[in-house]
Amino acid sequence: MVRVNGSKRLADNALVALTQMIAESKSEEKEMMVKVIVNLINTNN
Repeated sequence: MVRVNGSKRLADNALVALTQMIAESKSEEKEMMVKVIVNLINTNN
């Protein structure tokens, strides 16, 4: 995830933590978790 100017939108360790959070969440919560994270990424200018 890189901005137009070349800087990272989120640090690598943050992406790892978010991925792990999704992987460890209950199956019925995964879709909501993904939506929250996508929203975070899209609004993180």
